[in-house]
Amino acid sequence: MPNYYNINDPADLRDLPQSLLAEWSANNNPKRAEWLPAPAKPSENAVWNAGEWLIPQPPSLTAEAHLAQQGYTPLRLLTCLDLEVKLLATGKASPKLAAVRTWLDNLTLAAAANPDEARPDWPAAPHPFDQVLAEALAALNS
Repeated sequence: MPNYYNINDPADLRDLPQSLLAEWSANNNPKRAEWLPAPAKPSENAVWNAGEWLIPQPPSLTAEAHLAQQGYTPLRLLTCLDLEVKLLATGKASPKLAAVRTWLDNLTLAAAANPDEARPDWPAAPHPFDQVLAEALAALNS
């Protein structure tokens, strides 16, 4: 069902069945003229606001806050570094840990000149911490 909004109350966005709209049209019900098709939702995070779709801007975060938001707290980063050293010492590898290392290096370099810079466009972590941990531990125990 397409979304329709009420021209008298643009905040009122509803899924109206085509059968109801057809019934209103057939009976010359004035309600039919009050409901217009809403434009297509431009993105998943768009929100309807009084007759138009708005796309909220992501919050600006420092690199450190972004790391924490991605699930990489200082303790988890220390764990990653420890696992990396142990894997290197045993000649084993973890592709997910290597991807996180590259991501972290890029983030660190970008933030080095201005660590307090807040940005909305930091790159997302390539893998969640729990997946990295599981793969690295499996590699160590193999």
